[in-house]
Parts: sequence; C-alpha cells; structure tokens
Amino acid sequence: MLQSNISPALGLTVCAGVWLAARLLRPSRASVPPGPPGRPLLGNLLDFPKEKEWLKYAEWAKQYGDIISVNVLGQTVVVLHSAKDVKELFVNRASSYSARIRMTMVQLAGWEVGTATVSPGEQFRAMRRFMSQILSGQAVKGYIDVEEQEITTFLRLAIRNGSGADMKAQIQRMAAAIDLRLTYGYNIKTDADEFKDLAEHALRIFNAAAQPGWVVDAFPFLRFIPTWFPFASFKRKAVEWRKVVEASRQRTLDWTRSQVETGTAVPCFATQLLADPERMEQERMFQVVLADLFMAGVDTVTVAAAKLFLALATHPEAQARAQGEIDALTKGERLPTYEDKQHLPYLDALLKEVHRWDTPIAPLALPHCASEEDMYKGYRIPKDAIVFANVWAIFRNPEKYPDPDTFKPERFLEKGERQTASRDIINEDPYKFAFGFGARICPGRHLADSAQFLLAAKLLATCTVSNAVDMQGQRLSSRTIEFSPGVVSQPPRFTCTVEPRSPQAEGLLFEGAN
Repeated sequence: MLQSNISPALGLTVCAGVWLAARLLRPSRASVPPGPPGRPLLGNLLDFPKEKEWLKYAEWAKQYGDIISVNVLGQTVVVLHSAKDVKELFVNRASSYSARIRMTMVQLAGWEVGTATVSPGEQFRAMRRFMSQILSGQAVKGYIDVEEQEITTFLRLAIRNGSGADMKAQIQRMAAAIDLRLTYGYNIKTDADEFKDLAEHALRIFNAAAQPGWVVDAFPFLRFIPTWFPFASFKRKAVEWRKVVEASRQRTLDWTRSQVETGTAVPCFATQLLADPERMEQERMFQVVLADLFMAGVDTVTVAAAKLFLALATHPEAQARAQGEIDALTKGERLPTYEDKQHLPYLDALLKEVHRWDTPIAPLALPHCASEEDMYKGYRIPKDAIVFANVWAIFRNPEKYPDPDTFKPERFLEKGERQTASRDIINEDPYKFAFGFGARICPGRHLADSAQFLLAAKLLATCTVSNAVDMQGQRLSSRTIEFSPGVVSQPPRFTCTVEPRSPQAEGLLFEGAN
C-alpha cells in the first residue's frame, strides 16, 4: 500500500488556505441600507419614540441618506424618504413589494382577511376586481348626486349649528352619510345612528390594533394562549373588539338584504354583491370588503375635509383667491358642479396643498413587505423586510416643495400667462401619495377625490370659514395645530365659524330646502 506524503496538519493548512482565498476573492454580500447602530438582540428597539415615528425616521435620513434601515428584534425595517425611490420600489417593482406584514393584533381583532391587510393571492385579486368594478373613475360619476346631496345637507347644518358645534364631528357625520348610502343604501336619520356609531367604533379599533407595541405582534405565537392566561390582556381585548367588528359588518349587510327581500332596496355596493351568486359563495370575504370600504372612506374623507376647514380658517388669503376663481366662473348665479373642476386650477392646487400641508393623512402609509430579496442602489433589501414610505418627509423636501412649512397652493400651478394645475410627475403631486402606491393603491381614491372637490367648491362658493378654535377654547393657527399619531393621523377636534358670503349665496345653498 502506498503511503501519503502529505501530513494531516499540512493538509488542513492547505484546505484552510483554499477556503480563505475563496472567501476573500468572492464578491462580498451587499449590506442593508445604513442606519443607526443597534444593541445586541434588541437592535434599535430602544431608539424608537412612542409616537410619530416618521419624525425620527426623517431625522435619521438626514444623517444616513434617503434610504435607511433599522433593526427591531432581528426584523429589518427599511424606510424610503424620496419620491423616486418610492415609485421605483412600490410601483415599478410592485410584484416584489405588494405583500403586507402580519399584523397579529389586527387579525385577532377581526381582520384575518381585510382589504388593507391581505397579501397578494387569489383572495386579494378577487377583492380588487370587485372594488375596481364599483369604484372606477367612470363608476364614481354615478355617485356624484349622492355626494352633492349629503354635502349640501352638511353645509346647511354647519350654518345653522353656529360656531360652537364640533366641526370635526359634523364632518364625520357627513362622510358616514355618504358612505352608508353608497355602500348599503342606508340613510342616516339622527346623529346617534346605530350603524354610524358601530362603524366608527370598528374604525377606532382598527387604528388601535394597528398601533406598534402589541406584544403579540413581536411574538405571534402568543395568539394561541387562552384568554384566562396571565398577561393575556391583549387577547381579552381582542375578543372584546372582535364582537364589535363582526357586528358592524353583519348588521349593515343584513339590513340591505332585508330591503332586497321586501323590494325596497336602492342600488348600492351591497345590492351589487347580493345579486352576484358567484361572489355570494364567498359572502364572508365580501362582507369584509364592504365594511372596509365604508370605514376607510369615512376616515379618509373626514381627515381630508377637516384639514380643508383648518387650512381655510388659518389662511384667509388662499380662501379669498379660491372664492374669486369660483365667482369668475359661476358669476354667483349657480353652485359649482363636478364638471367645473377642470376650469378651477387654483382650487385644484389648493386641495393638493391641503394633502401636503402639515401632517399627511397617512404619514407612513401602511407598511409593505418584501416578498423576495432585492438589490437597490447597491443595498440589499432582505426577504420579509418591512418597507415604509415616509410620506411626511417626502412632502417636506425643500427641493421639491420650497418653504415646506408654508401653506402655498400656487406651488402647484405652472408658471405662465394661463395658470393650470400641474400634474406631470409623482414628485410634485401629493394626491399620488395620499392614497398609497402601486398594487396597493387605495381603490376608493376617485370617490374621495370627487367628495373633497365638491365639498370645497360648494363651501367656497357660498361660505367663508374663519375663527378655528380647539375644544379648550384656544385659537388655532397654522403653527399650533397638533395632529395625533396613528395609521391615519387625525387633526384635533375644533370649532369654527361658517358664514354665508351673501344672502344670494345663502339662497343658492338653501334652495329647495324644507
């Protein structure tokens, strides 16, 4: 037998040298985007503020760049701070960034399947097809009459109620009235309406359950512990919340079903669903779709409209300019219509600035999740990374929006003899950020857009808004309005004065009223 001339020690040395050479010569694995240094195991967990995380992200972006990452208990979180990066990842690479993270507390509260929480798949596609059918730009034109009727009713009540009434509550009633009619064919009869109150309660539950900090979100296996278990207060809370959420969905659809059975139903989203045998085979899923559309619509319209009133009350010069533009078109002889929108560029610009100004409706939007590992600008974005768009920071980019702290609608008007509203690129139009991105863009955006335009146009044609005051009696200015944190950032409750501009304007608004 031949003996080897290579000793074991030498063999190990050669193997180690080969391994080391291969290690050094192969391309190094790209790193995740930069961010603040973390601690062992905890990562950046202790660096986060308890609320308004977008402010801290923006602070870190000034140090580390527009794309940052943080680590929370081993979970990579990537935050985008430029419109270009958001468009590239969420729109151009939507197939890789359309998944949702698992929000376990939200699921326990009743949203195992929800339009905002379900990840791409057959359920997601079925939901989107139904929503696209009933909420397309063309379909929304058929809902204008309902929006106009409820907006007119709201403005009449705002004048009659005077300056002491809670304006945000009145706006929320208007938004609920529009969406209950469109979704279920139901008319609100009193301020203490059962369906309105149930839906608003369910909406508060979603916003609370979606807040960061629930232990079950960090450790999803805890969802399986029984309610009697020590430290299971989150589970008991979820059971309580779930009853409200289920009731808000079931009672409204059952009401519409009863109207169909008695032949008294009016056309609405629910009647379209009930008339579709194929979709009714998945009634539970589409019951959730209807309820989510209603709740999201109320929340979005309420916040956008409240911001409009606050902006007008604190910026009288912008209000006067928009009123003058409307007067030049209508001559004070009629109320504006949706068809007038293309002829009111300053009003269009003002509404864009309302979206951009102060705190956006959704400062971080809902988080996206990377469904596969991706490379972008030399950085590695790991599979299952949570990816946010910091809309608040994007709207305050001084290169895109000079003097970002100032309410300035004219920033969205093209320069030239004839001013027209600028809609050319995503960087300039806040409207394209207010309703999400790519495959996750809000399907109700056309409906919300038409409601906000009609409200603003009819309000400015007939009334002047002034004297915004918080519920403690303090006068509000553009520097003192404090928005509360949340998935949807809420403006404060406030009162304001809504006065008819003239007897003729008041007559137009109350024409035909009982």
